[in-house]
Amino acid sequence: MLSNTSLLIIEDQPEICDLIKLSFANRIPTIQLAHSLAEAAELIKETSFTLMIVDVYLPDGDPYPLILKMLQKKCRVLLMSGNFQINQRINDLPFPRIEKPFRLKNLIKKVEETVSNPLSDELIELAS
Repeated sequence: MLSNTSLLIIEDQPEICDLIKLSFANRIPTIQLAHSLAEAAELIKETSFTLMIVDVYLPDGDPYPLILKMLQKKCRVLLMSGNFQINQRINDLPFPRIEKPFRLKNLIKKVEETVSNPLSDELIELAS
């Protein structure tokens, strides 16, 4: 199911990025890491992704505009945070989410669900 997936992980904590990457290394052929929104913006210029796991609180800004841009490219989004209340605008979006700290088993399940579910009309409309 994940063999045709390309994944972008946007998380400022390198150890979390590495853990996620390692967890999917044998399942997802293309995995890129970005520790900031600036890094992510550069990566999406060069590569298209089918899934983005993004921390909702990043030190260099609000990921909301990047999320909308990725939706326009038909990229699925999985939100990740230790506290979703930090960014209310993103918290209100109808995206799948996983709370930190998470169990790897739960993360894998969420990723599989996110990739297998089509983007909703509501999300496509939001990106327009």
